[in-house]
Amino acid sequence: MNKEYKKRINTAIDYISNNFSNNLTLEEIAGEAHFSKFHFHRIFKAVTKETVSGHIRRIRLEQSANRLLSDSGETITTIAMDCGFASSQNFATAFKKHFKVSPREFRESYSLDKWTALGNERKISDHLVFDTTKNDSKTNLWINLIDMPPYHVAYERLTGPYELRAYDTVFENLVNWAYKKCDISAAIMLGVIWDNPEVTVPDQCRYDVCITVPEKIIPDDGIGVQKIKGGNYVVGHCEVSHYAELEKTYEDIFSSWFPSSNYIPADSASYEIYLNNPENHPRKNMLIDICIPLEKI
Repeated sequence: MNKEYKKRINTAIDYISNNFSNNLTLEEIAGEAHFSKFHFHRIFKAVTKETVSGHIRRIRLEQSANRLLSDSGETITTIAMDCGFASSQNFATAFKKHFKVSPREFRESYSLDKWTALGNERKISDHLVFDTTKNDSKTNLWINLIDMPPYHVAYERLTGPYELRAYDTVFENLVNWAYKKCDISAAIMLGVIWDNPEVTVPDQCRYDVCITVPEKIIPDDGIGVQKIKGGNYVVGHCEVSHYAELEKTYEDIFSSWFPSSNYIPADSASYEIYLNNPENHPRKNMLIDICIPLEKI
């Protein structure tokens, strides 16, 4: 793993450990580690095997368990609030799910020595123990560093769960609109991915259905235009049978390529290039290029 990646993720973990009782935001933690807010969640999960929210929740629960084991006489509500939980009810539910007993049962049944003896002691992971730089040879994925051109596109922005086939009608309408405006024989179909569905509620995820058009095209009929910037991108070329499989492809890029590279994701959205019509593929598969903007570490 690149040493700079390890250093930055450790910075994020340390920041969480020192501020876990606060209402931490993804953007705040990403800023402390000097990672793009667009891509930090994927990087963190790829390296630590935990989501950011899952890591924060675990740290809060482990700290609360330590307080309960110390037999300090503090009330469970006080411990819950001090450890960043909104209410004692939320704390009790999360605690039982994690430790399999309620906070009260935990306090009454275990001492620190007994809990340790059972082999169930939890500790905050202050530093990384993961190395995810190996590629999976079974993954149908080819990763390359490419200097991508800028694209001038017409687009329609949608909000909702990411599902490429659900956008078929929108793509068709966009193509028909562009066909009336210009020659689209060499046009490229793209999708701009603004949100991560593991962070943003799926119903609020933003997606731009795009087609390349000449710069002279004027937006109308609810269709907008924008420029997708060119420059250095890591491009993952993949073949998938269903769009839902693409999330695993993103995880492969962030776990195998980024940590061993000298790059971090730039602070802008990723996009996908759709290279074929699945109906014309012998196995009805989709050929897609995932394009993630880069900057040097």
